[in-house]
This record gives sequence, structure tokens and C-alpha cells, in this order.
Amino acid sequence: MPLADYAAYKAAVAAALEYGFYKSTSALGSSGRPACMYANANEAGAAPTTAVACDAATVGAMLGRQTTTATTNPLYLAQVEVASGTAQSTVAMMLCDRLSHQGGLVGNVATAQTTNLPTAALTRYTSGAGVMAALEVYTAIGTGGSTVSVSYTNQAGTSGRTSKPVVIGATGANAATQFFPLPLQDGDTGVRSVESVTMAAATGTAGNMGVTLYKPLLILPGVAAATNLSGPLHWDGVICGGQKLIEYDDNCCLMMVTVGALGAQVQTTLVGSVSLIEAA
Repeated sequence: MPLADYAAYKAAVAAALEYGFYKSTSALGSSGRPACMYANANEAGAAPTTAVACDAATVGAMLGRQTTTATTNPLYLAQVEVASGTAQSTVAMMLCDRLSHQGGLVGNVATAQTTNLPTAALTRYTSGAGVMAALEVYTAIGTGGSTVSVSYTNQAGTSGRTSKPVVIGATGANAATQFFPLPLQDGDTGVRSVESVTMAAATGTAGNMGVTLYKPLLILPGVAAATNLSGPLHWDGVICGGQKLIEYDDNCCLMMVTVGALGAQVQTTLVGSVSLIEAA
């Protein structure tokens, strides 16, 4: 633990770095499918045109490009408070460090694509351990059903690994903001880079997609609408997180991925705050 006891934790929280965030309403794909709010206002990110390593200054970062470079001591994610701004189905939210992204991939070819690949070299979590890959849709692709997989280099530096296929295309699996996590080859625990993307069949419309490398930090289940009597969700690393504080890199490009309740279209505004504490 970075802090000696609960009294030290309370003192650190009292002096915490507090950052608010807001991500606006948009259609986020069909029910039960992950969607990334990187391209949503406030601080809406654009589809990358090259392979880029992301950091706290990347437009689209959840904390609005606010940096935390005032200290050289380790920082930890201690508390999160978040509510949905629209009265609708419960939303689960995953906080991630967006590490690397690229764009320019299309949904209307069934051969290996290498445009803007390999992904930019990792600048955080450089071993690749615990780093995941996803295919992110920036402009809607076609409605022809298909599957997608990628060729990648794993956490041990072994290239030519192949992710397991993920269903993509067809109605409900082709919209902008949809985020398709890619299961790794058996035995792998992370990704250093992605070298190519292959769809089993064309979806009919090119659209625009890209590979995103990210490090999951925290999953918040059951984020309620602000109009509910239960109020916003409050997470505390000690009280709610099994006394586990999450180390937070100064250069983190914080992003959120949401999943709506099954049977409901996800369309929501998320607003809240993040508290970072310093370990002496």
C-alpha cells in the first residue's frame, strides 16, 4: 500500500487533486455492446489519421487535458463519482488509460489491412502486460455481418499472434463509437502492438475504424441515472475497492467505455469527478 494506514489515507484524500468530467449524450450502439466516449464532447476526440501514442494532452481525454505534473511522487486513483444525466437504463462504465490509437481501416474489404499499422509504440506499460486491444468504429461501417481478428505482438515480444474472432457489422454492431475488445490468443496476457487487421467478409460500407490499445483501470457497475433516488455512484478505493488503490500515471489519457443494460439502447450523458491522491 502506498499509505501507512487509514488516517494517512484520509489526510491524502483531504489534499486530493480533484478533476471533474463531462461526456455528452450520443447514440452509443446497441444494447449490451461496449461503446467508447472518446469522440463525445466535452473535449471530443477526432478519428486519428496516423498511428499515435496517446497521453494527457490528447484531445478526447476524459479529464479535458488536465495534467498532474506538479509532483514526482506516485499518484493513485482514490475516488470516483459518476451519474448518468438522462433517466434511462443502468450503465456500467470502465475507466481505461488510452495508450495508442490509429485510424483509416475500412469495413468493405476482406483482406489483411495494414494502413497506419503497426500501432504506435507504447509509452506507458511498455512491456504490454495487461494492455488490451480493441477495434473502434469512428464512422459507421456496413450492415453485412462479419468477424474481425488482428495479428499482434504479445507481452513477451512474440509477433504473429492472432486474436480470436469477434462479431462485427450487421445492425447493432456497426455504429460509430462502438468498441470491440479483441480476445487474445490462449496464454497471452497483453499486447505490445498490432500489425494487421482482417475481416472475414466485407460489411458493404467502408466507414472508418481503428485499433485502440488501452489499459483497463477500473470497472464501475450500475451507474444510475441522476434522477434516480439512489443518486450518483460513488467509488472509494479503500471502502469499496478492497483497500486497493489504482496507480495513475501522470500521462494517463483517461477514457471511458460504457455498456448499457440488455434490452435497452444506450444513450446517455455522464458527469462526475475523479480524485487522485499523492503517496508521500
